[in-house]
Amino acid sequence: MLLPIAARASIFPAPDLAEQAIEALGGRKLLSRVRVLKWDGRATIYTGMRDNPVEIAVETRVTPFGQAISRSWLPLHGSWTARTMTVEPSGGFVEQAGKRTPLPAPQALHELQQFGIYGYLLLVGARLSAEGNDVIAQREGFPDIRFTLGADGRPATGTYQVESPDGGPTIEEKLIFEGRVRSPSRIAWPARIQVLQKAFDFDLRIDAFDVELA
Repeated sequence: MLLPIAARASIFPAPDLAEQAIEALGGRKLLSRVRVLKWDGRATIYTGMRDNPVEIAVETRVTPFGQAISRSWLPLHGSWTARTMTVEPSGGFVEQAGKRTPLPAPQALHELQQFGIYGYLLLVGARLSAEGNDVIAQREGFPDIRFTLGADGRPATGTYQVESPDGGPTIEEKLIFEGRVRSPSRIAWPARIQVLQKAFDFDLRIDAFDVELA
């Protein structure tokens, strides 16, 4: 019988609850081989009063907790106008129209932490514990993240806190993971990822997802 997550949380100790989440994503053996996450998709960005959303196309490549390269452009303007952002623990920069511009240190850290969400989603690259039906993941150099699991055992929502890109107070985020898209290697990844802040929302819809394995 398939038990609700809350019931399973009371039956299984913390490591077992985390292992069930890992199994729902594709299994520890497979997830531990992931070296790069890759996706193509579309995103909607909302700021301020959320009455003037911006739609972008995205191509993203993430080495979990390492380098992230994200290429984005306005669909009406074509991919030749793309802006490419690269971030890694040592800093970051943006390239567009042949010009490279370094990111200010607070912004580079903010973006690195944001891309950390995708590393955490693999679960296997972090120290895991559980509270009730939540899995808490910790990774040195990144803020902790808390996932609430859905009926299928995968993360359904999350809470996270990142540094401000302008050096201001830290920013609380609510995360929502919906749907499923599978890599050719059969890793189950969210088809929609929403990052919700007080004055900024990022709504990503993934059309194609793949990984590079060791």
